[in-house]
Amino acid sequence: MKKHYYVFYLAILLSFFLGALNVQGQIQGKTLRNFTHTQGKYFEELMGLMEMIDKKRAKEFEKDYLLFWNSPQITPEWRKKIFVTSDKMLKKRMKAFPDIENYLIITRHYLSNYSGGIDDFGQWHLIMEELLTKKHNKYRGATMLKIGASIIKDNTIYQSKFIHWKAFPKNFHYEMIDEPSIVFDTLKLICYSKGDSSVIYNTDGIYYPLKGQFVGRGGEIKWYRGGFDPERVYG
Repeated sequence: MKKHYYVFYLAILLSFFLGALNVQGQIQGKTLRNFTHTQGKYFEELMGLMEMIDKKRAKEFEKDYLLFWNSPQITPEWRKKIFVTSDKMLKKRMKAFPDIENYLIITRHYLSNYSGGIDDFGQWHLIMEELLTKKHNKYRGATMLKIGASIIKDNTIYQSKFIHWKAFPKNFHYEMIDEPSIVFDTLKLICYSKGDSSVIYNTDGIYYPLKGQFVGRGGEIKWYRGGFDPERVYG
């Protein structure tokens, strides 16, 4: 009798475990294979996925994004592209947080605020569409989205446990130069490390987000904090 009771108890635990896996699968977009391609239903389904990960964060996103989502700034053509791209992200097992969130943040930035306009957004979107094809793993697309959103948020182009690079560009655009790249015309680079920082002024170059590599040209490093005259002592 005790043996049967023990087996039954394990079966109950197993059922709870499988249920938890199913919930996790829904969080990752494994149950929802495609979004409904209508304005209201898409957002409702997206909020459902986000709330399963973090209800508080989902509510904050809804409060911040819903007005733009329902605005005429998103044309029917671009809304359709958002639907299709979001479906591709689900198919890649990408997450509502942070992947789809980052995608929508970048979309809003280009369609409502960015001075480069719709042409630059189109180029960026073509690169993302390429990264969502079968020949690329999901981490490449997720990395590109993370970098794009971090540039918008606080100018970060690279960050690790020990070093943090920020770029303050006047102009930049995305290109596919062998692989996804960000071309900066003129910018200031700041590197933070171990409580200290260095600044490179008036440089330009190409940043390869998937490599974490910046290939620059020109620029000056000036020592302001050391008490030197920046016009006489520089690198």
